[in-house]
Amino acid sequence: MPPAIAEAFKDLTLLAERARFLADSPLWHVTETRWDSLTQTAQVHYRELTGDHPVVPTKTVLSSRNDLEPGSLYLRGAAHEMHLLRPFLTGQICRVCRAWSTFHADLVPKGSVQLKSLEHGHVLPQPPDTASALSAVGLL
Repeated sequence: MPPAIAEAFKDLTLLAERARFLADSPLWHVTETRWDSLTQTAQVHYRELTGDHPVVPTKTVLSSRNDLEPGSLYLRGAAHEMHLLRPFLTGQICRVCRAWSTFHADLVPKGSVQLKSLEHGHVLPQPPDTASALSAVGLL
């Protein structure tokens, strides 16, 4: 048993070290985008999800990208690039507790996908398109 514990601790330490950069990368919930074809810019409305409170103000920024998805979560990198987190993480109001929650794929019973809240642990069924999105990124 001690060798297994030592190996698990080594793996956990490596995971924590490699994920440290995430603490400095803001999580954005894009709420609305408006593309202007003339100026080739998008007005992006987003909520920066930091801290432990889900109620945060909506901010606005101009972007040269026209492929940002309203309703999706993005990780903003060090060079201000936006990385889509769907289908790995999704954000929505939890149907169980009615609070904003961040969900990840937890179980895949009979071809459907169940999502689990990172904050509250509630499990929700998700529409079939989630399974196809997870398949598209190689997780199913």
